[in-house]
Amino acid sequence: MDLLLAIGGDGTVLSAAHMALGHKIPILGVNAGRVGFLAESRVEGLEKALDDLLAGDFSTRERMMIDASVFRGKKCIAKQTVLNEVHIRAHMPDRMVNVNVAYNGTCLTEYWADSLLISTPTGSTAYNLAAGGPIIHPSTPAVVLTPVAPSSLSVRPLVLSLTDKKLEIVSAVERPLDLVFDGRSSVEVKPGDRVVLCESKSVTTFIRMRHTGFVGALREKLGWTGKPRLA
Repeated sequence: MDLLLAIGGDGTVLSAAHMALGHKIPILGVNAGRVGFLAESRVEGLEKALDDLLAGDFSTRERMMIDASVFRGKKCIAKQTVLNEVHIRAHMPDRMVNVNVAYNGTCLTEYWADSLLISTPTGSTAYNLAAGGPIIHPSTPAVVLTPVAPSSLSVRPLVLSLTDKKLEIVSAVERPLDLVFDGRSSVEVKPGDRVVLCESKSVTTFIRMRHTGFVGALREKLGWTGKPRLA
């Protein structure tokens, strides 16, 4: 097929991205939800958007993805490619997450928090943003580690490059964890398992219509005016 048309909210566009994975099919997101950071068009403008597509009046943009692998010993027991984020949370909902994180073979830190997010630039405007993490421009080849409700005030979100590098995460205590991929599927990580994250060779390709873009979306969808509104 030539393209995927995803009409709905960001969750719908995210589902389309997983359908297109490995097929190099561009996606046009049409916002029928509320915020819709991944949607280039609105439902009421769909007819014009389709006319522009047929006329070739568009461009494409690629978004980085993350490969997440779980190793039990030397065996890879699970692997997923995500567009938004990998979410590490406690297997038992009343427990906190306590994990050790290494960056490219060097110990980075130990996180103790309600959960831990590793988000792509695309995912930076999703759960990461709600958790107080920074917004990253989509063309930036980086990820952000955001602890959700950390126990220490010194722990802050951290932006790291994954170009030719990897993150390795293991539980610091003898408790299982849940690894959630793009909020869609999950796998249980047992004590001793290693979670390895790296930049994927796969990308998601989005169709971009003329006069749209990420900067404009920030102003429109987040209501950025630069000054307080008059009452």
